[in-house]
Amino acid sequence: AAIGRAMTTWDGVSCSDLQLTRAADFGLDIGVIAFLNGLGGSPFVFADLQHAGWRDINFAGGILGVTFTFIFVNGGVPTDIDGNGLTDVAFREIYYDPSPWTWADDGVANIDVETVALHEAGHGLSQAHFGTVRLKNDGSLMASPRAVMNALYAGPFRSLAGTDNGGHCGNWAQWPNN
Repeated sequence: AAIGRAMTTWDGVSCSDLQLTRAADFGLDIGVIAFLNGLGGSPFVFADLQHAGWRDINFAGGILGVTFTFIFVNGGVPTDIDGNGLTDVAFREIYYDPSPWTWADDGVANIDVETVALHEAGHGLSQAHFGTVRLKNDGSLMASPRAVMNALYAGPFRSLAGTDNGGHCGNWAQWPNN
């Protein structure tokens, strides 16, 4: 449900009409990256943006989630069929680290699923990290300006900030004509 709410948040940005819809997974363990690395998953692609789950991959270094981008190639060379100067994306796949984190969907304690899903889905929709992360005098980290697309988890943050909306609109406002 938290992942669904995160996707609905991005779908609700008024400058674009991507018409995000949920595709069936037919009960399969999806995940091309996991499949390619012998960690489960499957070779099937069900959507342009797939949330592949928690079971398959443990990431190091405090990483909560990762979005992998697959591109189209022709003869080993990335394509740019529409001539916009950007590599053509085939699909993206999101994984969440199952350990050592305690995941929750209460918007308060532990690692908030919706917050991380909102951030990773932002990557899935072509957004990069935004803002500056710095060390405060008390040893904690702070992101400025605060946004979903900060490269820092600082607690639940379930609403898009102005910079998040701006990045999304910069990428998708002209869809499908861009």
